[in-house]
Amino acid sequence: MLAYNFWSRQSEFSADRAAAVCLGGVTTPIRTIFRLSGGPTKYTADIDLEEYVEQMMECEGLIKGEKWQKFLRDYVEMDADHPFTSTRIRELLKWGSNSQFAEVVKSA
Repeated sequence: MLAYNFWSRQSEFSADRAAAVCLGGVTTPIRTIFRLSGGPTKYTADIDLEEYVEQMMECEGLIKGEKWQKFLRDYVEMDADHPFTSTRIRELLKWGSNSQFAEVVKSA
């Protein structure tokens, strides 16, 4: 089951990346992820993406230096079939800032 869940999480990253390529950027897929995880637009429309990313990166910085914190996050996530919202957004932002992403969008 753990292997299946791992595969499922990886396929979500692939789907997110494909959406970013089709839409020519990561902003719309990120907003969609917020919408799917947070509920109706009346609750998610006012989410400050920059503030969320800033908080997410602060947490990542805390985890990066702490093996125990990283282990705990990975342990909790490994039983899930979808990655955490913050993990999906982090991976999309990495993909969107990658030169490979620009090449794929240009050739699409």
